[in-house]
Amino acid sequence: MENSLSKSNFAKKRKIPIKITIIYMLIGSLWILFSDKILNNLFFDVSKISFFQTFKGLFFIGATGFLLYLLMRRYVSALAQSEMELYVREELFRTVQETSHEGFMIFTSIRNEQGKIIDFEVAYCNSEAARIMGFRVENIIGHSLLKAIPVFKENGLFEVFVNIVETGVSKHFEHSFRLNGCNLWFRNTAVKAGDGFAVCFSDITDSKKALEELRQERDFSQSLVDNARTIIMLWAMDGTITLFNKYAEELTGYTAAEVIGKKWWEIFTPKEIKPAIPELVERFQQGEVIETGEHPWIAKDGGRIEILWTHTLSYDAEGKPLVIISMGIDITDRKRAEEIINHMAYHDPLTDLPNRALFNDRLKLALAHAKRNKQLLAVMFIDLDRFKLINDTLGHAMGDRVLKDVAQRLTECLREGDTVARIGGDEFILIFPQIAKEQDVAKIALKIIETMKRPFKVEMQEFHLTTSIGVAIYPHDGQDAETLVKNADSALYLAKEQGNTYQLYTPSMNDKAYERLNTEQALCKALENDEFEVHYQPQVNIITGQITGMEALVRWKHPEKGLVYPGDFIQIAEETGLIIPIGEWVLRTACLQSKAWQDAGYSPVTVVVNLSARQFLQQNLVETITRILQETGMDPKWLELEITEGVIMKDVDYTVKVLQELAKMGIRITIDDFGTGYSSLNYLKRFPINTLKIDRSFIQGVVSDIQDAAIVSTIIVLARNLNLKVVAEGVETEEQYLFLRGKQCYDMQGYWFSRPVPAEEFEGLLKRQPFSRVVTMAEVAATEETNPLAKT
Repeated sequence: MENSLSKSNFAKKRKIPIKITIIYMLIGSLWILFSDKILNNLFFDVSKISFFQTFKGLFFIGATGFLLYLLMRRYVSALAQSEMELYVREELFRTVQETSHEGFMIFTSIRNEQGKIIDFEVAYCNSEAARIMGFRVENIIGHSLLKAIPVFKENGLFEVFVNIVETGVSKHFEHSFRLNGCNLWFRNTAVKAGDGFAVCFSDITDSKKALEELRQERDFSQSLVDNARTIIMLWAMDGTITLFNKYAEELTGYTAAEVIGKKWWEIFTPKEIKPAIPELVERFQQGEVIETGEHPWIAKDGGRIEILWTHTLSYDAEGKPLVIISMGIDITDRKRAEEIINHMAYHDPLTDLPNRALFNDRLKLALAHAKRNKQLLAVMFIDLDRFKLINDTLGHAMGDRVLKDVAQRLTECLREGDTVARIGGDEFILIFPQIAKEQDVAKIALKIIETMKRPFKVEMQEFHLTTSIGVAIYPHDGQDAETLVKNADSALYLAKEQGNTYQLYTPSMNDKAYERLNTEQALCKALENDEFEVHYQPQVNIITGQITGMEALVRWKHPEKGLVYPGDFIQIAEETGLIIPIGEWVLRTACLQSKAWQDAGYSPVTVVVNLSARQFLQQNLVETITRILQETGMDPKWLELEITEGVIMKDVDYTVKVLQELAKMGIRITIDDFGTGYSSLNYLKRFPINTLKIDRSFIQGVVSDIQDAAIVSTIIVLARNLNLKVVAEGVETEEQYLFLRGKQCYDMQGYWFSRPVPAEEFEGLLKRQPFSRVVTMAEVAATEETNPLAKT
């Protein structure tokens, strides 16, 4: 605007001389035309007219001279004013340019004869431009541009300047060139100025370097952001995402384009956590620093990602929160590992049921709830009858599979909120909170018992197990967890004695527990006070009527209770380890007695001694037996050791080693209770076995049960074919005797012949043999014809 006004004033001033000339000519013409007419009309005298014409001329000269004076004065004043303004502007321009931090130069065109611009001459150069270019001002003015800076021709800037002059189009641009050994960057503004151009430029080399360093830092930061194996997210105070790095894209499945501009909790937050988000965001907006915390995300595919977050607030100049920088580490694997470790700490590794620790925690919580709501609660202790036999005969792998099946069945019997835990071996314990009445507990126990009656099938083999259950009910049977568990265990002990049933706790059961403890203490005293004695039961060959063996059976002469049978104390002795010294005493006593009878002239009779599981698994068993035989002078060939199927299968390699050592000594080996276990018949050929003893449970049923009869018949045939001796124990009736005789089982033991008797009475049996209850082979044949069961 100011520039256009200056041009307008300059044009007006150029027209002033023309205006003055026109005014003068107009006034002169009008004066000449009208002054003569006026004189001719006023005067008729020629001399007066001539006088006034002279006066008229002088007046015209004076008037026009005065007018010219006024006009010239006004013009000169205006011109002086313009010159003053121009001077002021030039001084201002020069001051500005000389004090400016930008270079400023004016160039005029140098043209050839055809009018083409071939160079530019430096018309003006301020001190800053000279400093930047490395010249002195007085040395550059009037010089050729291309001679002073020939690189302009090479880098194309000369053509840019020519285009500005010829088109009049201003140009803003940046360029760089090497000057005085340095690469310099300039920002330029060039405009046409007459037949040339003016250029204002500044050295931006430092700025360019700073920008380049900033760009490198930005690229480096971006590289870190993009390649970091950490989620990096920037979000505004309202939750809007402004940055989302590549790792976050990779982890979540969302691209940055999909999430930027959206609120993060609308995309990633699980439903159960969303209600807490407004409070979290408000805390951020108030400037509260929440440095770390775990917060899960939901990925695009629906997967859950566990993330450990670190948050940093960025503030504006006024100290107000501006943006939040959130960095997250994927801890999903770590959380899963922690969950697995935590699960392992509180769960049984085999069945995945809660273990004792978790059971105790849940029982305490359930008790607290029952107390608050005045409800009944039941604790149920479960033990599998005869499970140890499966474990011992078939091995732990098979037993473990059965335990898993048991755990599954127990779980199926639970209601929501109930707990079943495995606390070791074949023992399980259950919690039943919110019991309406005690009768409901009995129904649950019966349901579990029936569930366990179903056969267990593992690797084409079928097993039958029964269950014993002990129950204690809060609040009647205990006010705390420890008491309830103890009393349920006491009830279980009684249930196990009966087998395949359940027992509700009664206070008298504790009396049984105390009685068991007293029995253990009394057994220790019995060993010290020599309260044990051995009774002998004969094994008779029914063909010869001779006693071929005698089984040594321990009895306890209790000072108060009288004669106590093994069933009342052997299990306790086995569990406490007292069976080892008791077993050694029995073996030594039986060997001494047998040797004494031999020395007295009686025909040698094999003495049969039972070895319990704990005895057999002693590492020094062979040494102990050897020592006793040496001490008693007993010939090993008259000693026979009875071992159950479960014992020999507990550790097959160990069993083979021990039995082979015993066999080398001449000791005979009998498998007791044959047919009651689940072991493979393979051991019959692997182990050095001499005798199979048919269990009394089968003998008792041979007359009335076809299956028992078939089993007994099969065992007898099997033993005969394997060239093994077979002994039937528990023969109590004539029918049983006749059946076995018909099946050609000629060695029997039982009350049909004699009960176990003390050594004094047994010596009488030795004197009176042969037994009268024997038959001839002809009678055997006749029995087979008349007894239909004998042919089964």
